[in-house]
Parts: sequence; structure tokens; C-alpha cells
Amino acid sequence: MATLPPKPPSISRPVAIGSMVAGVAIMILLNWDSIKAAKYVGNISDAAASLVASLTIIAVIMERALAVINSAWLAEESEAARAQMRSALTRAALLQKAPAGLLSADDIRDVLTDVDTAVADDAAVEAKKKRIRVVVGFLFGLAISAAGVRSLAALVEPDPTDVLSQINLFNAVDIVVTAALLAGGSDGMAKLAQLLRIAIDRTITKLNGNTVPPAGR
Repeated sequence: MATLPPKPPSISRPVAIGSMVAGVAIMILLNWDSIKAAKYVGNISDAAASLVASLTIIAVIMERALAVINSAWLAEESEAARAQMRSALTRAALLQKAPAGLLSADDIRDVLTDVDTAVADDAAVEAKKKRIRVVVGFLFGLAISAAGVRSLAALVEPDPTDVLSQINLFNAVDIVVTAALLAGGSDGMAKLAQLLRIAIDRTITKLNGNTVPPAGR
């Protein structure tokens, strides 16, 4: 019997994250003497509000595109899971209506097993959809951000006289951060907008010398 080739070694998440952090740390240390702080843009509150509004619109467009991809990619699995769920629930409903004397313990166990299996399969399909939304959404976000849509660049202004490595690092971080924001979808952007509104309200209240309102209002 032919033996299967060994699986290639996989990289664990902690190792991958640690490698990225180490790479960024090394880049910072190598350019420590030449790194300078960037300046914030004027009227940063308005800039942040405009940024969130713009990214929200782009995130909504991305969500619609990802919904189409999900529908095309997992159409068969999703329909099979829904059909299995309908069948299991129908059998469970008939089980409830049947006289107790006509049902054996095996019949009840089989129906409950079918329901559990249908629920697990439906959850697995939904998990795949979510994973596709996150992964493909992040890839879309990277492409969109690399094409020029940025978030940090709308809030801070790097000094054009900075060393090239610092500017490149800023652009790389901006691309990744923007991609992550877009991958979070419109719900994530709505939460960000709410936090921004709360922060602005609290700042205005402090400047006016009044009591700071609770964060939930």
C-alpha cells in the first residue's frame, strides 16, 4: 500500500504573530536614531468623522461583494444544510405529535441525533461563511488600501524629510490597519463611529468644565 507523503509543517498562530512583531521591532531598532514622530492633522475630530464615514461606505460595498462570493462558493453546502435542518425539524415535530406507545427509544434517539447533526452541519456552514468573509475581506482590504484608500494618513502627516524606511513602515502599517478596519465590516465601523462620538462628547464636556457623561449614553 502506497504511503501518503508527510504533511508540511504548519506555523502556529503565536509563532506567526511573534515573527511579525519581531520583524517590526527589528526595523524600529535599526532606524531608532532617525525615527521621528508624525504630526496630527488640524481639526482631527472632523478628519476622523469623515474617515469613518468614508470607510463605512466602502465596507458596505465590500460586504455586498463578499455576500455574492459566499453565495456562489457555498451554495451547495448551504442548501444541503438547510434541507437537512428542515427534514430533522419535520421529524422532530412528528415525534412530538405521535402517541407515546408507538415510539421506541431507538426512534426517539435517532430523531434527536438527526437534529443534533443538522444543527452541527448548519453551524459548520455558517462558520465557513464567516471565515471566508474575514479572510477574503482582509485580502480585499489590502488591495483597496494598497490602491490608495488609507486611514492613518487621513489623521497624521509624516514628515516628508523622514528616512525612507520610516515612510515605508508608515505606509505598510497604514495598509494593514485600513485592511483590518474594512474586513471588520460596517458593524465594526458603526461601533468605531459610536466610540468616536462618545470621545468627542466627553472632550467637549471637559472643555466646558461640566460633568463627563457616562460612556453608554
